Amino acid sequence: MFNQYQRRFLISRLHKVGQTVSSSRFYSPKASRKTSIPNDQSDTREDGPKAVGTGRYRSSIESRSSVSLLGPRKANHPDNQRLVDLFIEINNTEFKSGMVTNRTHKTNEMLVSHIATAREPFTSAMDLFHGFGYHFYNRFSYFTEKLHELALAGEIAFNPKELELFKALSEMPYMGPRRVHSLVAAGLQSTTDLLKPEFAKHLTISQRLELKFGNQLSKATPLQAAHEVLEFCRQNTDASYKWFLAGHHRRSVESSDLSLLVLHPSYTEVPEPLPPHKILRRQLDPKYSSFFDSNVDLAKTSHVFNVLQAQLMPELQQQGFIADSRRRRNRLWDGVIRLPGSGAEKDVSSRIQAIQNGQGEYRNLQIRIVAEKALGAALLYYTGDTNFWKWMKSKALEKNLFLSNDGLWRWVTEDSDPVAPLSKLTKKSKGRWECVASQTEEDIFAALQVDKFIRPENRNYDGWSHSNWYHNKHRTAGLSAESS
Repeated sequence: MFNQYQRRFLISRLHKVGQTVSSSRFYSPKASRKTSIPNDQSDTREDGPKAVGTGRYRSSIESRSSVSLLGPRKANHPDNQRLVDLFIEINNTEFKSGMVTNRTHKTNEMLVSHIATAREPFTSAMDLFHGFGYHFYNRFSYFTEKLHELALAGEIAFNPKELELFKALSEMPYMGPRRVHSLVAAGLQSTTDLLKPEFAKHLTISQRLELKFGNQLSKATPLQAAHEVLEFCRQNTDASYKWFLAGHHRRSVESSDLSLLVLHPSYTEVPEPLPPHKILRRQLDPKYSSFFDSNVDLAKTSHVFNVLQAQLMPELQQQGFIADSRRRRNRLWDGVIRLPGSGAEKDVSSRIQAIQNGQGEYRNLQIRIVAEKALGAALLYYTGDTNFWKWMKSKALEKNLFLSNDGLWRWVTEDSDPVAPLSKLTKKSKGRWECVASQTEEDIFAALQVDKFIRPENRNYDGWSHSNWYHNKHRTAGLSAESS
């Protein structure tokens, strides 16, 4: 009935007018009031601003437009007054120390209002944090620690053992309050039981892998180890495969995630982008990834029709290299590997036995198969970093071109008339995509008329201003031409 953009617009309108009201027993009518937020302070995630409490689309307590001290506030129920005072104290302490930001202030203010307007006393963390997800992800562990201190002192009627469990869960990777709530509601008593079937079903694949391999998956991988992984793949697979390092390590930055690109003569698929009127929103909006701008089947089912899933991954599995899988896609394998050289084992059987025994070091690895004629674009995209890629895409847009992980494209009309700006094209605009450059990074730089080839180790700009990073004299001083 509606496409995704129409649905997103309707949802955003519901947020603005506050159509839905919580039915939670912890909310009074005062809690559903709506305050105005400037556009630059609102939450602009894909699903629109998220409300507090139960219900996905409920407009509720919103943030103030500026950071400030929170004054005293009286709770509707006297038993909740100590909780109100606690979170006011947290906000004001952070404010005086200069640590509070718009996001943390918003979190503190929402929680104070949530507690103060409750009609019944909170007696457990389950009730207190029920419905709080996205806003509290980075603050959850800190809040549970403060509540645990009050519970031990007898100032609040919370169970200290329950708070200990909440705190232990909140410190685990990818674990937010909603996930913790579902696990405790299912009867979890200890973190050691998380891999039991009745609790594991509440976890994502990434969370199960984190539990299985401990904290190894979050450890940084040295550059030497990354090159050892690359060399292992080259030596233990057929000579027809060509391997390339990508990701952080190609930029000489240590990271816990490894990324490799592989070529094979049988894989020649280079998907064209979607029509301009469908991809333009993704081109202009940096929160979208250009990986989803190609006509690629991204279904969750495993694809065994190309050489990556049908031949290459089983071959690496037999070599005692693959420890577990996270995702399988048409052009992607994502999972966990055992680092070569992390033990004394040299032959295949001993490596397989080491994986079964959990011996050695393990890291995340993504392997993507690309066509040789699109290698340059793939290296450019999967090497990063984010700000560098955004800048390259903006350079392409200035020339009325579209840059994706499959190449640099020009829209050609059927009647050979001058092409209007991509932002002006509609679904009535007839034409086709023509590849301008894709095989090498140098070809793409030349097509975009970038003065110098920027070596991968000089592409680390995350955290810098998107508008002026390239022109900063301290950053451009290190640029050098690369001949090969």
